Amino acid sequence: YVELLGKETDTNAHIRSQGYNDIISQYPDMKQVAQQSANWSQTEAFDVMQTIIQAHPDITGVISGNDTMALGASAALVAAGKSDVIVVGFDGSPDVIQSIKQGAIKATVLQPAALLATTAVDQASVYIQTGVAPKEEKQSIPCDLVTPENADQFGVFARLPETAAPEATPAVSDVPKGNGELIVIITPAHDNPFFKAEADAADAHAKELGYTTLLLEHNDDAALQDQHFDTAIARKAAAIILDNAGADASIAAIQKAKDAGIPTFLIDREVNATGVALAQIVSDNYQGATLGAEQFVKLMGEKGTYVELLG
Repeated sequence: YVELLGKETDTNAHIRSQGYNDIISQYPDMKQVAQQSANWSQTEAFDVMQTIIQAHPDITGVISGNDTMALGASAALVAAGKSDVIVVGFDGSPDVIQSIKQGAIKATVLQPAALLATTAVDQASVYIQTGVAPKEEKQSIPCDLVTPENADQFGVFARLPETAAPEATPAVSDVPKGNGELIVIITPAHDNPFFKAEADAADAHAKELGYTTLLLEHNDDAALQDQHFDTAIARKAAAIILDNAGADASIAAIQKAKDAGIPTFLIDREVNATGVALAQIVSDNYQGATLGAEQFVKLMGEKGTYVELLG
C-alpha cells in the first residue's frame, strides 16, 4: 500500500501517520511500498500518485493523511484505470463523504471542525465575561469513522444535529453573551474546506453570542500569522481563535498576544509549548487514525501493497 503524509511541520501529520502504522504493522501481509508527503494538497497528491503508480503499478491501497490528498489520489487512480484501489482519507469533508456514497473513496475519519471552533468560542466568551479559564489547557475531541453505512449521518465536518449527542451541541443560553467585543479568528487558507468550515463556524457562533469578528488567513506562513497577531493586538481584540501556522513557529506570536492581555484559543493544531495559549482544543488524531487504519485493513482483506500519503 501507499501512505500520503501531511506537512512535516504539522504535528497532526505525524500523529496520524503513527496511528496508521501502529495498526497496520500488526498485519504482516500488508506491505507499504511508498510513504510520501503531498502537503495536504489535492493537486500535489494527484501528481505524487501518478508517479507512484508508474513505480508501483500493482498497489491495492492508499491511506491518506487528509481528504484533499485522498481526492487527488483517487482522481489519479481513476485516470490510470485503477478505480478498484482502496482509498481511505481523514477529515470527513463533504466532497469525500459524497465520494463514499458514490462508492469511489471507501472511508474517511471525520474530525469535528465545527465543534472545535464553537467550543473555542464558548470558552473564549466565558473567559472574556467572567475571567474563568478552561479547566484543562489541552482538550481532545474524538473523531468518527465514516463509511457507506453511516455517511448520511454527517454534514459539513459535523454530525447532523439529529444524530449528534446532546453534549456535543451545548445551548447558546448556557454561555455568557458578549457586548460587541472583538474576537479575531486566524486560520490557514479557506480554499481548504476544513479550514473554511472551522472559520465559518467560529465566526457564526461568535456573532450569535454578541461579538464582532475579524477573519484572517495565514496560508501556513508564520510571518504572515505574526502580522495578523499584530493586527489583533492593535485592534485590542478580546480573544484570538487560532489554527496555527507551525507548532514551534507560532509560540512567539501567542506569547506576544498573552503579554498584551489577549488570550489565544488554539483549535485543530497544537503548539509545542504549554502555558502560552489558554486552550488547545484538537481532534483526537491518534484515535481517529486508528479507526481509519482498522477500516483500511478490513477493506484490504488484511493483505496487499499500499501507499501512505502524508500532509
